[in-house]
Amino acid sequence: MSIKILLFLSFFLFLIFTPSINQASYCGQSAIPFSLEIKENSQPILGCARPSCFGLSSNKQKLDSNPAQFFKIWGQPDGFIKSVSSINEKCDKSFTRNHCSKGTWVGGIAPSAIITPNYPIKLICCSNNKLNNSVLSGNAQIRAGQMILGGEVFNRNGQQIGFEYISNIWRIFDKKGVLYIAEIRKI
Repeated sequence: MSIKILLFLSFFLFLIFTPSINQASYCGQSAIPFSLEIKENSQPILGCARPSCFGLSSNKQKLDSNPAQFFKIWGQPDGFIKSVSSINEKCDKSFTRNHCSKGTWVGGIAPSAIITPNYPIKLICCSNNKLNNSVLSGNAQIRAGQMILGGEVFNRNGQQIGFEYISNIWRIFDKKGVLYIAEIRKI
């Protein structure tokens, strides 16, 4: 095989397997993750929502929004969005992080056709100062076929008093296979 053909094939494979915001599970700049489902093939599906407390600016104007975007891996979408108001958050431009730091949350998960220890999870992390006072609810361990669900928290009278969201995700490989750990916080 000639060097030109090898270079072309390498570049083509690079383009196919390099994730971008246009082809990944990304909540956008108008939502935060509230659920994480792990499919039987260990692919993560991120569920995104727009909490009501983020819906309007201080002068009651709707905030700008950057729409969520999701990718299909093996024919299955890797995310979805629920709700309708907007928030104004700052997100990384690409999937470069292995975890999100304190004061940020998972804004998106890069697609990965192959889930192995050789291909670490890649995330986009986002921040919004409305979440600076959030509290840790705990960490959830989930495997293939399982799901965690946060979202709106209501009191006994049906009044919304909080919102649980996913602030960080780790992917670990152990004797049982793939394990995802999701850090859950509440505002």
